[in-house]
Amino acid sequence: MLIRPTRRALLGGATLLATPAILRAQTPEIFVGGPASPGLTDILFPRIEKKHGFKILFEGTNSLINLEKIRSNRARPTMTVTMMDDPVLILGEREGVLEPLRGKAIPNMADLQPEARPRDAM
Repeated sequence: MLIRPTRRALLGGATLLATPAILRAQTPEIFVGGPASPGLTDILFPRIEKKHGFKILFEGTNSLINLEKIRSNRARPTMTVTMMDDPVLILGEREGVLEPLRGKAIPNMADLQPEARPRDAM
């Protein structure tokens, strides 16, 4: 006797096969570009990852290289956060490829010392 599965039975089986993917959600990631400073990847980033529950992917490059990457990937940005020197930051700001932090809900921005705050919320 030949058993032919119905469409409904097949769709039900497909749902069961897809369910494990829902249960194994991927850890959120952010991509950070900037200079490789001592203590950044071995002390600071692990603490941030543990506290906020995401993975930091870091690419240690200089500011000009990061600006060029931002320019070339303007339509599909790859970096979430970029650390830059002020002269390169000014170039990116003039070109309109950087988004200022102005108006963003960043609760700990008020806790920063004035000299550590980004210039013009950049």
